[in-house]
Amino acid sequence: MNFLELRTAVLGYINRPASEFDTFVGNEINAVLLQMQRLHEFKLSERLVKIVYPAATLQLDITGACEGLPRNYLNTQLLTNATDNEGQLIKICSYNALQSERFQYQRANGYSDYSELSPTHSDYVSMVQKVRMFLTGKAIGLYPVPITSINLLLNLSIWLPDLIDDTDTNFLTDFASDLIIDKAVDRLNYFMKEDARSEVAVKYTQEGWEALMQWDSQVRLASDA
Repeated sequence: MNFLELRTAVLGYINRPASEFDTFVGNEINAVLLQMQRLHEFKLSERLVKIVYPAATLQLDITGACEGLPRNYLNTQLLTNATDNEGQLIKICSYNALQSERFQYQRANGYSDYSELSPTHSDYVSMVQKVRMFLTGKAIGLYPVPITSINLLLNLSIWLPDLIDDTDTNFLTDFASDLIIDKAVDRLNYFMKEDARSEVAVKYTQEGWEALMQWDSQVRLASDA
């Protein structure tokens, strides 16, 4: 079902006019989708994304390249050429973990990265692993900061973007539209203080959620191998 069909169905169940409640219902549908994703990382949220990381760039926001806000980075490959489909796997860590490792390296070697002695920690990473990818907020970064542009292949999961246009869909609206409607109606009945049948609604939504988890467990991706 698309966004319009979902809103129409929910409005029918709560028996409210679209002229007054359409925007409210749309917001609740998106809230339900977000709640479902907080509870579970769905396999169909996984993406493969090729990007070009620009030279002399500390960090890069890749939200626009991967159809949504990045949620979890599964692996990253360093590509020799933009046309390559596989390359060298590189280590992923947080920026804080990277700096902690850098500090330990400096202390073990008795000098800072700013001394004239060599190799520095960035030299060491360049020699042993070529490059590291670190995460900070919504952005990714490469260490050492590259002096030329670098091609990357990212395997990650995303947060689905909100439904906005009437024709918008995603895999949850395709395969779990009944559960989205049930949960949205239950939320709206609670807010409108018409939750007398809440126990029945909880039963249906729980059954729907269990069925959705079973469906997701049967989805097979390359990362399952």
